[in-house]
Amino acid sequence: MLTLLRLRGRLGKAANQEGSLTLSENGKEPTLRIYVGQHCWSCDETLRLVGEVRKAFPHLSVELIDLDAEESKNVDEVFSVPTYVLNGRTISLGNPSRDRLFVQLREQLSPEVVDS
Repeated sequence: MLTLLRLRGRLGKAANQEGSLTLSENGKEPTLRIYVGQHCWSCDETLRLVGEVRKAFPHLSVELIDLDAEESKNVDEVFSVPTYVLNGRTISLGNPSRDRLFVQLREQLSPEVVDS
């Protein structure tokens, strides 16, 4: 297990309202990494989407990564925020609509993760 990166400023306040995210790096669970930054004007919407994804897909590991935090690692070499990366593959640059994101997740995840 990894610890949730501390989000600074307005991102940190919004993330704390949603509760802590469960992070996993075991290589077995499907993982959605969502990259954000302090300069991101649309990342409040990103945090809202994170909460909805966590409720709809409880067996999906979600990592919220603040690229401006000193301890953050850009393991997917993203170049803009927000960026959504599912199992190492970028599925969205910028915030997708809730419906579009859910369709992408259902299409790419196994039934065990989707039907949980």
